Amino acid sequence: MKKHFTTNPALHAASFLLMTGLCFSLFAAPAENNSDIEAIPNSRVTIANMQTIFDASVKSNSKIFPRNIESIAWDSTGTKLFIDYQGINQYFAIADLSSALKGTPKVKYLTHTRDKTNTRLNNANPAFHPNGKYYVFSGQDLGINEFKRSLPGYGFCTNLCLAEIRSNIYWPLTTYVSTAKLIRGAVMPQFSPDGTQLFWTACENTSSDKGIMGKRTLMLAQFSFASDVPRLDNARQIASDQLDTSFAESYGFSPDGKTLLFAGTRKNINEWYNMDLGTYSLETNKTTLLTNRPETWNRYATFSATGKKILWSCSGSYDIPYLGIGGNQWQNEMLSEIWIMNADGRDKRQLTNFNVRGNSQYAGCKCYVGMIKCHPTRKNTFAFILHKQHSVNSTSSSIIIAELGNSLQGGK
Repeated sequence: MKKHFTTNPALHAASFLLMTGLCFSLFAAPAENNSDIEAIPNSRVTIANMQTIFDASVKSNSKIFPRNIESIAWDSTGTKLFIDYQGINQYFAIADLSSALKGTPKVKYLTHTRDKTNTRLNNANPAFHPNGKYYVFSGQDLGINEFKRSLPGYGFCTNLCLAEIRSNIYWPLTTYVSTAKLIRGAVMPQFSPDGTQLFWTACENTSSDKGIMGKRTLMLAQFSFASDVPRLDNARQIASDQLDTSFAESYGFSPDGKTLLFAGTRKNINEWYNMDLGTYSLETNKTTLLTNRPETWNRYATFSATGKKILWSCSGSYDIPYLGIGGNQWQNEMLSEIWIMNADGRDKRQLTNFNVRGNSQYAGCKCYVGMIKCHPTRKNTFAFILHKQHSVNSTSSSIIIAELGNSLQGGK
């Protein structure tokens, strides 16, 4: 169904604040929300508060061009926030943005010079180990001169690395080899709550692959240290009984560590951008697909604080007639919002209206919701990335902290 937009000039001021990031000065740090959001029907769940803590389109942050962010990661205490962020040379690096949580956003690059003085490498998808001493990320292979296909979101010519936060020492975790005929990669790593398992997405591409995402599979392995050196053992592919290889993406573990959350294309679905969300039980080895709506984008999911609900990015009923050849223009054409559902896939509901003219949440331009991550200790609080499409081939990202509320309690 097509969306018919209407315009309400009285709401333009509020929309402009969200679009530019100036709402940071309007909202205090989100107060602890005592509503039991996990227990109420999703028809009563609302977003009570939104605060932009970092806007990459602001001149002081963008320098020469609007910049983008693909990933966000909380540490286990919720006091550290890591992102991947474009440098002036347009390559991505892992960056510490924890200062933004205190109201003074300052980007501190961590992997900008992973190869000594070479900054022309893409490093992305950070995720903290539960002990807070390490983080894992997807790093472009040293010695390979590649830009576009190694960008986060594509992830070719990459391998997983583990870094010690204090010393910034790196260790390789995976050993995928890319050649001229077969390029491979490892992206979107996530640790289990106890730190003993690692979940990630493996990707490969050959000249005969038609999709821009190549072939993707979900991987799970045991993580440990041997003589102070990290290692992965017993790596295995999961959810292949229900998924095609057109697309897959790993989002993480449930809070109890028993379930994996992912996006993927169903069997015999050739278009990578028609993905569904699913879960995989580590107790029963059973794959359950949670969405089943043709021609719909379902991506960037996260479990809520207790694991009873799931937030995700969904194109819903928006009419998106063209995404480019093989979906190569999806970043310029995608429209999506934040949705919520129960962990079993029931009671689905749209929570935001960033693309609806006249709505108080209207972002002022086409946009889509990127990665969403619930706060590890703060009930009902989550962070997400909003990608704004300023013009053709010109997008930028904002990081927003939001809070869920109960509509019957005035949003609280």
